[in-house]
Amino acid sequence: MILPILVAGLLIGSFLNVVVSRVPEGRSLWRPRSACPACGALIVWHDNVPLVSFLALRGRCRACGIRIPWRYPIVEAATGVLFAAAYVAFGPTAEFMVAALFLALLIAITAIDLERHIIPDLLSIPGTVAGLIANLATGRLPVTDSILGIVIGSGLFLAIILVRPDGMGGGDMKLGALLGAFLGWKSPFCRFSWR
Repeated sequence: MILPILVAGLLIGSFLNVVVSRVPEGRSLWRPRSACPACGALIVWHDNVPLVSFLALRGRCRACGIRIPWRYPIVEAATGVLFAAAYVAFGPTAEFMVAALFLALLIAITAIDLERHIIPDLLSIPGTVAGLIANLATGRLPVTDSILGIVIGSGLFLAIILVRPDGMGGGDMKLGALLGAFLGWKSPFCRFSWR
């Protein structure tokens, strides 16, 4: 069962690359079809197979030869491996589904932050709501733990921003809320904020 999870993770990782490219620019995730940013050539399906296409094309666009950024295979591989690890940890449970959603959000946010030094509200705010709903729907954490996690997680970053405004911004504060929503206030992340 681990192989299908790994493959699903690779496919979701491929979609996360679309998220990373388009969300910060306010573009649709669905249209237009993926194309080379340099020459505009549409990417055909066989050049869009996670990891395999990157290796087959030797990391270059088939049409113009420009280098494909390493971020693409790294995001695909990371998503596949982390999904497989979550499945090993939780098995076919609701907790695995929550972990997969959480990991997908963190991978997309991390890649965007590394490239552009921003954390889009379009991911962190709905992600916070999703974490709250996921815990409510699955009973994984009491809803009060999740709400306290949001308050403490965002509060930790707010305190840092107030002390050192040049170090972090509002995106980090919203990321703290997302982490708290999924992990709850008793997680090591939120407990750190009490120290």
